[in-house]
Amino acid sequence: MNYSLDFFLGGGRRLPSVREFFAYIHSVEGRDVVYNNRVVGKIFMHPAMGKIYVTLRDYDSHVLKKWGTIGVSRDVIKRLILEGVSYVVVAFRDVEKVVYTTPQKFMDLGKSYWNKKEGDMQLHLPLSCFKSL
Repeated sequence: MNYSLDFFLGGGRRLPSVREFFAYIHSVEGRDVVYNNRVVGKIFMHPAMGKIYVTLRDYDSHVLKKWGTIGVSRDVIKRLILEGVSYVVVAFRDVEKVVYTTPQKFMDLGKSYWNKKEGDMQLHLPLSCFKSL
């Protein structure tokens, strides 16, 4: 494990590896976020990342190929900001990859896209706006 000097001095904490992150979300009970009568993600209180929203996706079917973006409902993002969520975390099950950004970045830089299938406005953010674990 790699720890920074800040960790030992009581400052910043080391972010988890992808494997550690998946183990965490599968072992800790998160609070469901329900939108349009379905669970779209969960809110967790992560020891290093703080209050986070996690949505599980499949890379091949949830990255909009046209723009190379990830979309989250605008209403969900607004709710996450009101609830004080620090990070939007997208965990891709099929490629074991985890990326994260802030809800505010979705509001500031997200490209609006009307999703006919789900009947709501989504904010799409390019993969380049996310950080990887």
